[in-house]
Amino acid sequence: MLDIDAYAADWRMHGQIEPAQVRLSDELNASDELHIRDARFEDLADGHQVVVSEITVGQEELCAVVASGPRGEEARRLTTKTSHVEVEIGPYRIVGWVHSPRGGDPVGSVLRRGAWVPLTDVTVFYLRSGENVRDRVPTLLVNRNLMRAFREV
Repeated sequence: MLDIDAYAADWRMHGQIEPAQVRLSDELNASDELHIRDARFEDLADGHQVVVSEITVGQEELCAVVASGPRGEEARRLTTKTSHVEVEIGPYRIVGWVHSPRGGDPVGSVLRRGAWVPLTDVTVFYLRSGENVRDRVPTLLVNRNLMRAFREV
């Protein structure tokens, strides 16, 4: 089982999945939905929580997911350059670092990837129950299909 921590348009969700893929990003890119166990949903508007023993969530509902579990094979990793970026998606403003091929355009590289784009050293800004929240996350997978803006800062 793998812990999952997700950001959606009007709620946050914590739970567990049993991935078929080794890496969470591969799991997200391979399937249109996630089967989640022991899910806890927190409403962003008023903070109330709902616990569900098992639920299926469509990936089009997920803005971003905190990366967890194993990283990819070290032998397959490429040397990259990092670019500081800002993403607007759903009610979230996300600031972090995107990794792209050396000499490549970071924005262009995001368009050529799978739907789930990894960012590192991330801060997620949003409102929960009218209060400003700032989450620090080592690695966040962002749903490229739901981005309103993606820019270098």
